[in-house]
Amino acid sequence: MVATAILLLVQEHQLTLSDSLPLFFRGAPPSWNKITVRHLLQHTSGLPRDSPLLDNMKEQPDSVLIKGAYNSKLLFEPGTAWRYCNLGYFMLADIIRQRSHRTFPAFMQERLFAPYGLDHTRTTTFSGIVADCAAGYVYKEGQGLSNAKNYLALRPSGAFLSSVEDLLRWELLIQHQQVLSASQWAQMWQDTVSTAAVTQGSVEYYGYGWDVSTYKQRPVVHHDGTIPGFTSSYFRFMDSNTAIIVLTNADNAYPKTVALRIADILWEQ
Repeated sequence: MVATAILLLVQEHQLTLSDSLPLFFRGAPPSWNKITVRHLLQHTSGLPRDSPLLDNMKEQPDSVLIKGAYNSKLLFEPGTAWRYCNLGYFMLADIIRQRSHRTFPAFMQERLFAPYGLDHTRTTTFSGIVADCAAGYVYKEGQGLSNAKNYLALRPSGAFLSSVEDLLRWELLIQHQQVLSASQWAQMWQDTVSTAAVTQGSVEYYGYGWDVSTYKQRPVVHHDGTIPGFTSSYFRFMDSNTAIIVLTNADNAYPKTVALRIADILWEQ
């Protein structure tokens, strides 16, 4: 969803994927000069996974966390390797704020959620009242389930509330090529870099917010997610317009296993 918002701004000529970070972050170190918006989308920036100032139990502005990383050493030369980076998505959210002149939550609500009927999708809140919001649980051996702690750091890398029904609506937006042009949707999983990972016997690549691979010779784009008390998995089987979406509110659940078992049943393999 963050990647879609960025491409929407690209489509409206508010920015380009080749824009470098100093265009958005005044005082950024010289080492950031070669980092582009595209690098942030693909997790190839070389930035550390999280800002040194990140405290999961504290709510802070994105700009504070971004500036807190100014003295961090790059892990590798931008564009030369892949390393998952939450900090990059804090930056993308702040770029959306700057170029849209809206807060990140307001832009997502006004441009992506409300116009397309995603009534149960929003950026995470701990102050607003959210109807039918699930509680998260953690499991400890010998102790059973207990309530998960809420991360008060509302990370743009994963701070969304949604439902299976709304994610189906999101899937249909993609299939019907709404919000973005057909070429921009395709770019999200065709402009890829290798993650150097191999799962299910397939080499994995990463596009813009999507893992790209195959499952039993079927092309698939997917992404998993986890925070304390919640795990999720979203698979898109490209050759059949089929999506399998599994959301759970327990950290000992295995939604990816469930999704792939459903795929096996669908195609009897």
